[in-house]
Amino acid sequence: MKQGRWRGWRTPALLGGVALVVAGGSAGCASTGDLDRVRQEAQASTQAVQTKLEAVKKQMAASEQLIQAGLAKEKMEYAALAKENDALRATVTKVTQALRDYLKAEQARYEEGLTRIKAAEQVLP
Repeated sequence: MKQGRWRGWRTPALLGGVALVVAGGSAGCASTGDLDRVRQEAQASTQAVQTKLEAVKKQMAASEQLIQAGLAKEKMEYAALAKENDALRATVTKVTQALRDYLKAEQARYEEGLTRIKAAEQVLP
């Protein structure tokens, strides 16, 4: 029975895998120097990405400040225009009321003149 077990372990695929591991280990596995170089490259790449990220963050902050300044300017201009609009509306209201009063007075004078003319016509033969 033990012989059957051992024969099961000695299959050609298993023997090929062991041979591959042994050959790979001796033929070209990464050395400690290679791993250190890869680690340094990864750190340099990470540092470069972090530097770019910081630059982008600064750019975004500057852009946001410009946008906020523009928004504040727009709000001030809007407030000034709203105030001017209110003043113009008040002026239009006053002018409209003055015009109505003038037209009423003119109508009253016209009617008074018309009444005088009618009265004068009745006095005349």
